[in-house]
Amino acid sequence: MNSVKQKVSYLKGYIDGLHIDSETKEGKVIKEMVDILECMADEICSLKNSNGEIKEYIEQIDNDLINVEDEIYGLSEEIIDEGCEYNDEDFEEIKCPSCSESIFIDKTLFQSNEHLECPNCRYNMVLCCKEKEKTE
Repeated sequence: MNSVKQKVSYLKGYIDGLHIDSETKEGKVIKEMVDILECMADEICSLKNSNGEIKEYIEQIDNDLINVEDEIYGLSEEIIDEGCEYNDEDFEEIKCPSCSESIFIDKTLFQSNEHLECPNCRYNMVLCCKEKEKTE
């Protein structure tokens, strides 16, 4: 008896087996309560089915979105494995002063003294030229 519908059916059978007089006030209340429980069990079953369908739909949308991102940004593993225009020497690893997460930055950005926002914590950093840091 895992489902709510099974439990309500069992309860209804149990009440029927007690031969409760449905002409009395108590009998009418019990019968009405069982009817309400049956309606609620049907609604719960319907919601579970709808939830399952929505979950499958969301998973499909998520997979489609991954495919679109790969098409737009060209970041699919096949493209990376085949080689791309960038290599590890084109990037510099820095640590965010706020969250200490590693961030890989294109080395050309250091020459422009640009501001950079950490993608993890949104901390605003100023990139300064690496050569200037080495000489100081």
